[in-house]
Amino acid sequence: MKKLLYIILIFSIVSCNTSKDRIEVKLMDCIYSNYMDEGALFKQAMLDHEQYLITTGILKDATGDSYIKAFKKISIENTFNISETFAAGTSRLELNRESKESLFIECRKSMLNINISSLEKGNKLGAITALMGTNGNVDISSVANEVLELLNEDDFELNYYKLNAFLIFDAFKLLKNESVVIKKPELDLSNALKISINNKNELFVDDKKTELKNIKRLIIKYVKNNDNPMIKTKVDSETSYKIYIAVKNEITSAYNFLKDQSAKEKFNTTYFKLNENEKAIIDSLHEIKIVE
Repeated sequence: MKKLLYIILIFSIVSCNTSKDRIEVKLMDCIYSNYMDEGALFKQAMLDHEQYLITTGILKDATGDSYIKAFKKISIENTFNISETFAAGTSRLELNRESKESLFIECRKSMLNINISSLEKGNKLGAITALMGTNGNVDISSVANEVLELLNEDDFELNYYKLNAFLIFDAFKLLKNESVVIKKPELDLSNALKISINNKNELFVDDKKTELKNIKRLIIKYVKNNDNPMIKTKVDSETSYKIYIAVKNEITSAYNFLKDQSAKEKFNTTYFKLNENEKAIIDSLHEIKIVE
């Protein structure tokens, strides 16, 4: 969860209240410039994810008012669920740095000379998201209320705050994903599938170097051949958020595939078309057990 919040906190660096030449616009331009295509695919990914949120009913449209209403609904219902995360849609975009270190470090450095008063809103947003990283049982309604106290319709007309909303929605999904069970480390992990990422963002499965595209297949094969499957993940302190969340998404994707298979075998339909009782039956067959 710390990795997840790292990206949100970095995005929460700056903010100002003047509509002309807003710092948020400069920051987004800096982020775009870190990609091979000057951010063209990143911008498209934002548009695509926004359209996904509209299609699924999370948003009514692309206006700032729609984002405000979405957070109001979350604050009232204290629940939120999406099947697609923004991070998943951007995990394979290429950076223009050979080292592929944090793409935000240079952006932060370029903002060091701004007026301190312009940092207030960004700092408060960072404090809100920091809470999500320190408490796995965080009340998402409270987070939504704090966002509403901090941001307004005009803020959500900017891509900077739309991006923050996407990342907070991603965090809500991980926080409220009831299928994910974190097991205590004292369990016998001798037969667990071990997935690790080193400080160079290289990926290993059971100590064998592999590529991200192979993770889903390897997990499915492992789960099908084990009566009590568990996955042990390990990341380095310098592992990038993008790789971390991409692996998480591959794990979820693998289990969704297995759930779909079981749903078709038992109920002759896909998992997402099942009623709640039927889903509970399938979920009990494919509980994701992860040790971090």
